[in-house]
Amino acid sequence: MALKRQGADVRALTVWALLGVRDWNSLLLRQDGFYEPGAFDIRSTPPRPTALAAATAALASGRRFHHPVLDTPGWWRRPGRHYVTPAGGVPDTVRAAPRC
Repeated sequence: MALKRQGADVRALTVWALLGVRDWNSLLLRQDGFYEPGAFDIRSTPPRPTALAAATAALASGRRFHHPVLDTPGWWRRPGRHYVTPAGGVPDTVRAAPRC
């Protein structure tokens, strides 16, 4: 939404893993059958909408979306996300992502 306000020609929104994924927690290196829901959780009939479905609907219709988890840093911004410390170390602070 911020990019659109700045003049970017945004015409679509893509939801990765609409119905979830299997084994992406191992980057498909193993076949454990580990299921992670996407916008819909297919473990129920009919598929259950998740918070991602609500976020997608809000953003696609130009509304703001808020959920308490958005107040915490994503896993990719947490200091403990690395198996091995990167060369040069990890910065003490990480710039917050822009809010939608």
